Amino acid sequence: MSQEFTDSEIKEVIPARGVPMGRKATAAEFAARQLGGDVSPEVPPPSRLALSEVGTPPEKSPPHGIPFKLIPKERYTDPAYMQREWTGMWSKTWTLAGRVSDVTEPGDYFTYSLGKESFLIVRDEDEQLHAYYNVCLHRGNRLRAESGCGHTVSFQCIYHHWEWHLDGSVKRIPDMDTFPNKLDCDALRLNEVKVGEWGGFVFINMDSNCESLEDFLGVIPEHLNPYRFNEMVLVSDQTVAWDCNWKTSVDAFNEAYHIQGIHPQLLSWMDDYYIQWDILGRHTRMLVPMGVPSPRFNEQADPSSDLADMIEKAGLSADDFKGRAREVRKAIQEHRRSRQDSEPHMPYANLNDDQLSDDYHYTIFPNWTMNIYPDAMMLFLSRPHPTDPNKCFWDLQFYAYHDPSEPRPEPPERTYHNATEIDLGEVLNQDAMSLPYVQEGMNSDAYKGLILGEQEVRILAFHHALEEYVGPD
Repeated sequence: MSQEFTDSEIKEVIPARGVPMGRKATAAEFAARQLGGDVSPEVPPPSRLALSEVGTPPEKSPPHGIPFKLIPKERYTDPAYMQREWTGMWSKTWTLAGRVSDVTEPGDYFTYSLGKESFLIVRDEDEQLHAYYNVCLHRGNRLRAESGCGHTVSFQCIYHHWEWHLDGSVKRIPDMDTFPNKLDCDALRLNEVKVGEWGGFVFINMDSNCESLEDFLGVIPEHLNPYRFNEMVLVSDQTVAWDCNWKTSVDAFNEAYHIQGIHPQLLSWMDDYYIQWDILGRHTRMLVPMGVPSPRFNEQADPSSDLADMIEKAGLSADDFKGRAREVRKAIQEHRRSRQDSEPHMPYANLNDDQLSDDYHYTIFPNWTMNIYPDAMMLFLSRPHPTDPNKCFWDLQFYAYHDPSEPRPEPPERTYHNATEIDLGEVLNQDAMSLPYVQEGMNSDAYKGLILGEQEVRILAFHHALEEYVGPD
């Protein structure tokens, strides 16, 4: 990682005081840190924009109309349902594969794994972007065994040296005249899948008859283009093996109902109750007020130490701030607005007032979760295990804006970890600790399925979209 973005600087943007790696907080520790209870009726919701001339549209979506029902646990535990997902959904939907910045020049490529498949995303000599199945058509060897980025003039299998051009056409088959059945080079082109770009990201789709990426994303570009994701730089890139279904992982970040239980330390500076939930077709969002205590938090008068930290990190002086705790959010918004002209590399001028303080939290179907802040983004990708519905791979990426007057940081290499081998910071450590137990409980004969409330409506909407691909149970 470049010296311009250190681990401590990352944690300053996303507050997370680390639990020692691999250590699990005890029930007694959680109870001792419980900072509030039920929502106080005396605490009003924070102010929100009704309309805005700039930034992401803040208007609440119309009523969703999706009936609440029990979500069967088999969707999370059954190998047969896992196969239905692969056939009906994963092989027919757009998924995020990587960054455009990794394939800017002819010959640049990166690999992307999803379930049992691996793909090569490459820029050819004509600067066209392609995505191929990462498999040699001779004997099935992977053309690139290692994950990550690279540069090449062709894709040659190391097993027998069959070789393909960057445009997918056959370049060389050794001893071609020894094959009794004449080989048809046109039929031996690398198998290609659909590829698309938006926001500096590359997407692929295995279905040759799929809808366009533009139609799939719907309102997402209109909502998120103000953040100028294409100008962000990747600061850290990690993959963690989790002992839970990929949907268990997605669910964990699709609601804030669990904050009072697993993350009570957040209640002093994040409103976990007065959240706006929006259904945007297949995709969803929640608008989370930051810099304001939860109505569950007992102390609403003076800013907590965490709110003081937020004041400092926003560029203000906590010692000079004389307002009440619920006034911190507005002060941060006003300060960042005052800096929009002097810091043009930040997107402040493009954002509405609420976006200058809050987490505009989007989930793009099926597996992409974004915690979007005015100066950074955390991106989560939950990918299915090739064979086991009780396991998944979770990609954690951190993005920040780059000041062009400073040296551009080198892109980080992706690192791979087991959940017990990495310190993700206090908050994500707590999530990582809980998810295996959730998955274990789902396999119990006593458990029938998810019982969802209005605070979990994004999970309900996710399953409604999933059924459009996979069908009813």
